[in-house]
Amino acid sequence: MKMTRQPHDQYSKEALLEILAFFGGKSEAQRFIHPKEVYYADISFEPPPTLTKTDLEKVGVLGDMIATPCLIEYFWTPPTQMETRLCLMKLFSWHGDILREAKRKQKEIKAKNLQQLLPKVLPKLWLLTTSASQEFLASFDFKPHRSEWCEGFYFVGEAMNTGIVVIDELPETLETVWLRIFGKGKTQQKAIETLATLEDQEPLLDNVLDVFHKWHEDTQAQDHLTPEDKELLMILSPAYEKSRTQAIVEGVLKGQEQGRLDERKFYVNNLMKLRFGIDEALSQLIDPLVHMPHEESLRLLMHCSREELLAQMNEKGEISPKTH
Repeated sequence: MKMTRQPHDQYSKEALLEILAFFGGKSEAQRFIHPKEVYYADISFEPPPTLTKTDLEKVGVLGDMIATPCLIEYFWTPPTQMETRLCLMKLFSWHGDILREAKRKQKEIKAKNLQQLLPKVLPKLWLLTTSASQEFLASFDFKPHRSEWCEGFYFVGEAMNTGIVVIDELPETLETVWLRIFGKGKTQQKAIETLATLEDQEPLLDNVLDVFHKWHEDTQAQDHLTPEDKELLMILSPAYEKSRTQAIVEGVLKGQEQGRLDERKFYVNNLMKLRFGIDEALSQLIDPLVHMPHEESLRLLMHCSREELLAQMNEKGEISPKTH
């Protein structure tokens, strides 16, 4: 056995090997431990120095989670014990990389204290799961939220740098909506409905809604929809409609400002189709709406029902009587 720097360690290990050898089986000193395959974390995040508390507050409690370096592992179905262990392995592997880098720098600059070269905050592991049983939480000794975190947050010992967020246990508040959109069923549906009513927060909200928009379109394009697919379409509809309508409205405004009647007609036609579908009666309204001041045409298209739109346009004399 290769001698270690600590004689007590050396002789203790030799004694342990002798005890183990007495019972047979396979024992080995200085066993090389390494993963037999490469593992990838779902998401890693290292906040930039320019990130402010105001920026983080835009996403509520999620902002508190990403205020320091972290790994985020997401589970649509609850993780198994083995999956959780693998997540912990990824976290500690990252910690090991940080330690090795600090040792390299220590050697280069001949620093006396390795701790000076380690980051003040080691990365954390956040497990996001749509649900989790009490048996699973107890098996890892996850404890209920600390005083600074809301319901639905559980943590193991501080040195483990690990927390789990059980999404379906989060309170229904604006502070948690940016996490609840990753839930399941009614949890996700309510969160997306809330998200779709929020005022624009720079490009953040639109970018997230665009992801749900694409998710909706990809699901809808499938040849055979399962009951789960149909439920998902219903859940994603508020985000889809807001993202789609916003894109159309922006197109209408752009077309109006630039005086492009062909573009205005295209967007008015699409907006009408999105809200009502187009039949013979409604098709008569497209040209009059295109030539109206854009504020008035948008007000009619966005706030009137089909019947109200036809009635108001009829009062304006924009609907021609049928000729037989």
